[in-house]
Amino acid sequence: MKLMIIVTFGLFVTMGYSQSNDLNEVNKLINSFETEKNIEDLEKAETMLNEMFADKAFRPDLESLKTKSKVLSLSLLNRELEDPLSYSQDVQKAYSAALEKDEKMTYRYTLLNDLYTAKIKMMEMGNDAYADGQHSAAHSHYKNALSMNDLELAYPKHARQDTSLIFTAAVFATLAKKNKEAISDFEELLSMEYKRAELYDYLARLYEEEGMTEKATNILKLKEERHPTK
Repeated sequence: MKLMIIVTFGLFVTMGYSQSNDLNEVNKLINSFETEKNIEDLEKAETMLNEMFADKAFRPDLESLKTKSKVLSLSLLNRELEDPLSYSQDVQKAYSAALEKDEKMTYRYTLLNDLYTAKIKMMEMGNDAYADGQHSAAHSHYKNALSMNDLELAYPKHARQDTSLIFTAAVFATLAKKNKEAISDFEELLSMEYKRAELYDYLARLYEEEGMTEKATNILKLKEERHPTK
């Protein structure tokens, strides 16, 4: 029995040492990429991380989750991705796991700074999709960006709700004919007394399209109260 415990402990120490070595190699690749801007370093770092996390014996800790978040966000910012929408969701999940694991807030400032950069990239992708007339994709990119803003609120540095982000996501939802999502976002802004007058016009049109005539009338009355025409 004692021999079994010793062997088990030895295996655990060996796996932990191997995991630490692999993570060190990944971090060296990250540093190399940030210095030399060689995409192959970034791709190799992500491949190594994927293999580590796919191993059933692997135990994700704060360091590995932080590193995964960093690699995914760098890939989002710098690589040509086949499915950037799906990748953005992976980035959000990685930061969520890292922030949850960081109970002592050891890396919160760094994580939130990198998260913010990834959020801006998602918004840029949404703007590009909108410029190309891809309204549904534009809305999806902004919804992903909103999920990053939710993380900023859940793990605050000095975070606040990004109303301009919500407004743009609602506009893209309108263009993509996702009326229920658009109404939900616009109504959230309404409850926050968002300052832009066109909010009420958007809501009125959406209410009309959804057969909510009374709501459409009332929202225009509210607009006149809050933003009287001169």
